[in-house]
Amino acid sequence: MSEIDIPDQNPKHDKPAPNKDQKTVTAVYGTLCASFILQLTPHAGVALFSGLLLLFTWGMIGFLRRHADRESLLANHMNFLNITLWVFSALIFVAAAIGGYYIYTHYTFAQFGDLASLMAAGDMEHPMIRELKNLTLAVGAPGYLYIVYRLAKGLRRAMGGYRIAHPKNPF
Repeated sequence: MSEIDIPDQNPKHDKPAPNKDQKTVTAVYGTLCASFILQLTPHAGVALFSGLLLLFTWGMIGFLRRHADRESLLANHMNFLNITLWVFSALIFVAAAIGGYYIYTHYTFAQFGDLASLMAAGDMEHPMIRELKNLTLAVGAPGYLYIVYRLAKGLRRAMGGYRIAHPKNPF
């Protein structure tokens, strides 16, 4: 028997293996991160898949939260993620309302027909398109900064096997 086969003499066996809850929590964070990264791709099919993945993951968070022991690592992180997704959704809803109001007050429906023609032709540098891109970034940034911060914070804690101090605190 070689030295590698003996767990007591191999230093890589000294580190305790992550428990099942930690692996599940890390997988949920990974799925959420993948969903948000896929939202950035400019392909409609990928965006649809990303939205479905987000909804599936949110449902999985609710299921795991309901079936976990109240004081477990799993319940702690699932509560944290549930609050995070609700606040993110509220921020994006407000962003959509602000963006919609701006568009309603500054543009006519006829301009959007011209805009669709420009986009179909591949002219993405038209001033109206640039203005709408900037509007999207301005109103959507708070929600996306929030979700990136919360996912990074939670994932860092989960990978270390640690709980979140106040999981129901939205900030």
